[in-house]
Amino acid sequence: MLLAAVRAEPPDLESARKVGRWMVAAHFTDPDSLDTSATVLGELLADAGAARVASVLGALSAGYARGLQDLTRAEQERVSWAAFVARTAAEEARWSSEARFGAIFADAAMGIAIVTGDGEIVEVNRALCDMFGVPAEELTSTNVSSYIPEHDEEMWSQLRRMRDGSLEHLRLERPYRRTDGATIWADIVMSLVRAPDGRPRHIVGMIADVTSRHRLETSLRHQALHDPLTGLPNRTLFFERLGAALAVPAAERHVGVCYLDLDGFKAVNDTLGHEIGDRLLAAVAGRLAAELTGAGHLVARTGGDEFVVLVERPAGEPGRRRRPSRSRRWRPCAARSCWASTGSWSPRASAWSSAATAAATPRSS
Repeated sequence: MLLAAVRAEPPDLESARKVGRWMVAAHFTDPDSLDTSATVLGELLADAGAARVASVLGALSAGYARGLQDLTRAEQERVSWAAFVARTAAEEARWSSEARFGAIFADAAMGIAIVTGDGEIVEVNRALCDMFGVPAEELTSTNVSSYIPEHDEEMWSQLRRMRDGSLEHLRLERPYRRTDGATIWADIVMSLVRAPDGRPRHIVGMIADVTSRHRLETSLRHQALHDPLTGLPNRTLFFERLGAALAVPAAERHVGVCYLDLDGFKAVNDTLGHEIGDRLLAAVAGRLAAELTGAGHLVARTGGDEFVVLVERPAGEPGRRRRPSRSRRWRPCAARSCWASTGSWSPRASAWSSAATAAATPRSS
């Protein structure tokens, strides 16, 4: 199905999403399942074109993530319903109801916390303690406000609405730091439990660790926007940044573009091989990035031996007379000798900018 999806014109992304959802339905939910699948498929489908493969793998990942969300939501609803029944059951059925709730609460794969209307954490399960690396005694002796940053206005506002009874459900995704220093991403669902008279009584929070999914999404975006050989931003990211820079009002716009390529690079590939050519490109990319990225500029590889630099300057920064000194820094950094097992070379670079055209003279070796 994925082969057909890649070869379809345009690529059949819906079929790829269905495969991702099927993986979840077939219980391929181990954190490494999608990563391994994407790696293997990327190798098998490499001859179909990077853009087509990337779009199909992205759709596969999106379907997988949606399947996980649906599975998590269904489990959260089941747990929430069991909690509600156990807390509100009739007196004669309370013992059996509390026994069922206790089993679900203690053994659920996701973290669960019960919070009072004042924000006091009164009960947590083992999964939540393991998730945050905090013992139950410490969690139940604190207020939920201890885990909400002061600047998170959205969560504070929603929590206030839930406390006063105007909001029944809340779903957010937030990063949290464990006691060992590691950062996790949590999918948080809060549900309001009311007393028989309708007043808010408790808030049941259900927290799922979605760190693997978040890392996968971040990794896929990085791969889509960066050159795999040099690690520099690629053409797509360059034009995104350039478009954003040009969208600034003309009176506040200070943008420069410099295009560079390596003279005679084809001869290096033809005589010394592509491996040496790749090392040369990586070395030049590293030097350009070291010289310019720290200054806030974007250095991108647009293809082959071509690089482009996007120079942005805040409106209040004086800099017109500094432009020539910058260009003197760029051009020689590509001309320093590059070493490999077969010898050393001083690559020659040509540069064109929006203001001037210049050729870099290599240092003598």
